[in-house]
Amino acid sequence: METPEREVVTRAISIPLSLRRSSRPRRDLMLTTAIAFIMLGFLAHVLYVSDIGNRFRTTTGTSIDDVIQDGLDGVDEIISTSNGDDQDSMAQKDWTTFFAQDAFNATRYCMKTGRYERFCKYSPLCINRGQIVYIEGDISCDSFQLRGEKTAMGENDCLEIEKKTFGESGLTGDPVPQPRSWLKEQEESGGIRWVENMTALLAFPKSDSNIAQYSPRILFLWTLMRHAEGFGVEPIQNALLLASDHIMNQLLSRSSWHREALRAVVNPWSVPDRVLDSLDRYEGTERVQYLRNDRSMSSGGTTCFRGAILLGYLKNRVFLPSIEVPGLSKYPEDEDPERLPGDALGFRRSVFAMIGYSDTSEPLRLKRKLVYLKRGSGRSFDSESEGRLVSMLSELSKQWGFDMRVVTFEGLSFEAQVKAVENAAIAIGIHGANLVNAIFLPPRAQLVEIFPYRFAHDLFKYGSTAGLRYKSYTLTSGLEFPEISEYVDSLDCIRKKVECKVHYRSDAREMTMTEDDILSIWNILNQAKEDLDPELTG
Repeated sequence: METPEREVVTRAISIPLSLRRSSRPRRDLMLTTAIAFIMLGFLAHVLYVSDIGNRFRTTTGTSIDDVIQDGLDGVDEIISTSNGDDQDSMAQKDWTTFFAQDAFNATRYCMKTGRYERFCKYSPLCINRGQIVYIEGDISCDSFQLRGEKTAMGENDCLEIEKKTFGESGLTGDPVPQPRSWLKEQEESGGIRWVENMTALLAFPKSDSNIAQYSPRILFLWTLMRHAEGFGVEPIQNALLLASDHIMNQLLSRSSWHREALRAVVNPWSVPDRVLDSLDRYEGTERVQYLRNDRSMSSGGTTCFRGAILLGYLKNRVFLPSIEVPGLSKYPEDEDPERLPGDALGFRRSVFAMIGYSDTSEPLRLKRKLVYLKRGSGRSFDSESEGRLVSMLSELSKQWGFDMRVVTFEGLSFEAQVKAVENAAIAIGIHGANLVNAIFLPPRAQLVEIFPYRFAHDLFKYGSTAGLRYKSYTLTSGLEFPEISEYVDSLDCIRKKVECKVHYRSDAREMTMTEDDILSIWNILNQAKEDLDPELTG
């Protein structure tokens, strides 16, 4: 049974509610509503003065202040939807909803691994006429170490991670922080195009035309797509890829390494056959879309992503070991969490299924096969040294009962490159992008990397964390850098002077193998064969 006080207030409140359902003209509706609330305000004043307000609070559990404010909010809604055309009023209503949602409290979250691999998540992130804009607000970050242990970091550390992530993201220009009020100003001055889904933004600099540079970036995306929850972010629902013309051509070429590896990463999503003319045309309705990382980004107004992730790239590896993935406590039966990451196994199987294998475990079997991964151009042996190496590899293969093949990847389709190394127990080659396809070797295969004189690199060390056994050899002779005497040693020279690093990398210079080099590589290969013996089949 209602008290007299509650009945009075209920009747007063019912006036504006009934008016909302009325079909009277808007002007009459507004006038009548205003009068009703003047009366309601007067009534509230009387109730308070007579101490009835306290009795109302005791009886109903709700203060009259709250009831009146609810009614006034209703009037604001009626007034806002009665001004302008339907489109403008809807934009105003959406904006009100925007500020009411927790997703728009301008959060920034960054992460780094023990190898300083980084990503940052923004809610929201905007592109305003080609300029990346993030909204000022709280920033938090975590450091993930071995076995997925997570450590929260201070604000200064977070800002440093964010700065490094932007630098590694491949995006052009420095990001601009803006206050939250900037969003409303943009909305009022012409509107914001909102992309609702969590979107990964990947920008490919010119250097990513080399698959040794490209693969650590897209395979970082592979990692995040599989383990988003473990890293504390929402699942990635879209990917917007930004690239220059040169790399875009490779992404559009149906048989290229760039396109086909991307297909395996985003599977079961499809990859596009066209490039968006401008950012204005991006709606996020297709899972993966391309946009040129140039003037196409600067056309139009402002596009904002409700959530966006900017990625760096994996450092000197192409897969994250399972023991470093946070929240991952169980591993596949055929995975060694110390040496064979589940991500490496999963990517191989995704590729094998994509190129037509009904049994994706078949190419993973170690067989008596040795492949020499010969470079087609640059950083190659002179003809005499090449002949010596091939002759030695042929002789060893005969002794072991191995099938030996010389493979040059240039000009081959992605599928042909993958099949060239399937089932191979041993792969050997000069340092460079030609060794990237070693990630399609069977797990526990042996990879032998030959370095130019005085040069070394860690990209394939530890088998690129692809579950490979790794050995390396550095040639004992070569041309010295002209200014080498000014440094402590070649390592000091390479670290301090780019020209020195390029010189010893021997990009455009033929290399020579001595008899000692041949003998040393012979011994390394015999050791690799001994390591493999218990596991070889076929």
